[in-house]
Amino acid sequence: MSKIDKGTIYEEYICNYINNSKNNNITAYLWKDVPDFILFNAKLIDNIDDCRINRETCKNYIHDIGIDIIQINNDTNKISFIQCKNYEGSLCIKDLAGYFAIMAQSEHYDKEGIIYTSNNKYSYNLMKVCKGRTHTFIHLPIENNIIIPKNLFVPYTYQLECVEKFNEYYSKSENNSAILQMPCGCGKTFTSFLISENYNIIIIISPLKQHTEQNILNFKKYNKCLRPQEKEEIKSIIVDSEGTRNLNYIIDKIKKYNNIIIGSTYKSCDIIVEIIKKYKNAFIIIDEFHNLSCNNIINDEDNINKIIKSENKKLFMSATPRIYELEDNTQCDSNFNIENILGKIVYKMDFNYAITNNYISNYEIFLPVHDEDNYNQLLDQIKISEYDDLLIKKVLYYFESIKILGKLKTIIYFNSHEHINIFIKCFNEVNNYYNYKYNIDSIICSDTKNNRIKKLEEFNNSENISILCSVGILDECIDIPSCDSVYITYNCVSKIRIIQRISRSLRKHNNKIAKILIWCENINTLNPIISAIKEIDDDIIKKIKYINYNNKILSLDEKNNIQKYNKYKNHDYINNIVKYTNDKINNLNENSDNNNFCELLKIHTDIDDKFIDLFLINFKNNNKFDIKDIDVAKYLDIELKTLRKRLNNTFSKSINYIENVDYIKLKTGKTTAVVYMLNYQCFERLTISGDTQKSEIIREYFTKISNFMYEYNKLI
Repeated sequence: MSKIDKGTIYEEYICNYINNSKNNNITAYLWKDVPDFILFNAKLIDNIDDCRINRETCKNYIHDIGIDIIQINNDTNKISFIQCKNYEGSLCIKDLAGYFAIMAQSEHYDKEGIIYTSNNKYSYNLMKVCKGRTHTFIHLPIENNIIIPKNLFVPYTYQLECVEKFNEYYSKSENNSAILQMPCGCGKTFTSFLISENYNIIIIISPLKQHTEQNILNFKKYNKCLRPQEKEEIKSIIVDSEGTRNLNYIIDKIKKYNNIIIGSTYKSCDIIVEIIKKYKNAFIIIDEFHNLSCNNIINDEDNINKIIKSENKKLFMSATPRIYELEDNTQCDSNFNIENILGKIVYKMDFNYAITNNYISNYEIFLPVHDEDNYNQLLDQIKISEYDDLLIKKVLYYFESIKILGKLKTIIYFNSHEHINIFIKCFNEVNNYYNYKYNIDSIICSDTKNNRIKKLEEFNNSENISILCSVGILDECIDIPSCDSVYITYNCVSKIRIIQRISRSLRKHNNKIAKILIWCENINTLNPIISAIKEIDDDIIKKIKYINYNNKILSLDEKNNIQKYNKYKNHDYINNIVKYTNDKINNLNENSDNNNFCELLKIHTDIDDKFIDLFLINFKNNNKFDIKDIDVAKYLDIELKTLRKRLNNTFSKSINYIENVDYIKLKTGKTTAVVYMLNYQCFERLTISGDTQKSEIIREYFTKISNFMYEYNKLI
């Protein structure tokens, strides 16, 4: 093996070691995978556009300059430069010449230097040079002798606890139906296998044939791992149009084998009904039961309804346990108590609990900043105009996300196959400008089983940016741990679909923090999405960040990261939220008791009571100039001269504020002082556009008020 190959293997080993460590707040990038923005933010390049130009002209566009890995502390944003040395002999100063040259530059005095070595041999002069400096040496050899067993399934403590609860519940003859609610990625399928071990005939009912096939394969894999003494694998039958619908054949197989797994789609439940008439001891698992329709529940002649009402033991599983939502049917009330129909929720794991305990990955949500100036500037450089303007914006938003977030493995969701085709075509043409290496494909319902498997394998194994486009087939029941991001490209209002799609990227893998990209043009389309996620995660507002169409140099003196760059000044999300909120408040002032509204806010939100009292009661939304600048300065925690400078530079006198002469009596007699009087609109803009901590808090409060109004519309 060459020295270069040994070095590459060691670098990948160290990067994986860091990303799989217990410290979930650390992210490491191999030098070839460092996002453009991090290179810029680390002061390793002068212009983000340099990377794009270099990709166009060079095969190895990022030259090795003595840094093998860049490490980011996600809490503090502190950057560390890492050098990896897989040497047999002693490490000398000359071996680290490139690394020392970088660390010696004044712009990198704030960086921590870390040197990983495969042995523990260092020259005397090296140790002397590094004494007292910010260099950390870590001895970490490659552990080649450790054999990691494949396909080893060991239940978590919570899974064993769950199985125990279900076994106890089913032990009572009157308990036939039960619900398992667990976030995607926490092992619902494996848990259901453990629960079903007491039964010889297991029937798994899934929404689609692809899901059925995967569930059968997983059950057989679990059985082989946990029962290695059995020479033959457990027998299985798939009941659908591509499997078999021959009832006599299925009955013969059940009689022949002591243990059998039967997989069925929802559409083939007529066969399952006939099976359970004969076999009352069969255990039935209804997977992703949120897909059940109103007809399944209320129609006694419906085959799934017959299964629900059967005397067989049944397990209903979902991460989003609500039904009817996926259809528009006025006969059914989606607000009913689900336990009255499908049985008791015997075990439930909350979404936040799963994240906190590291069972699934944490996530961040990214929204586009609609800055027309930057967009038009970028469009002029790309020179593409034959596509719809909205489509181009959606494509550019993803490319700008790559620039900031780095190499992604993304599932992109669309509302039609036609949109997939035109998106891929536009994407390929736009990349002539960005010059990224990527693989993009689609998975649709007409794909064959082998074709789907091939596409998923390419997605998992590719070292490039990987993209799979889908309408609905990748919503659920798909296990792709390497998927680290999803992109929802249209106004999806289904809470079930939103949560299911987000969950595709939350399966644990290398301590990743999942990236959720949501296309949103205004507050009206944003609210349903935020409302859906807030049902499972109250901390969602803290996880929202913004990405701009920005292809120009970002000044580090102006902003330290892209999430803050023009976050509020150049986009209308907050402005729309404020307008929406104020319109509602005005309506309340005219038609109801404003004090009552404030009390509702205090009860149903975590907004600070002082903010509610001061902002919504004392500052009235009108056109009168009745707010003193000195009061605003105190409220925003800024100096009065700073506030007045902003007023003079940004706002129009007589429209936004006026000057009043205020007579104050001093010991020497009367004198005058100028007081700026603001109207509400001026005050409002000042509060949401500032860079102070108070402005940040106010922006968050406005968003929470807007969400409250959307969710509790009936109350107000």
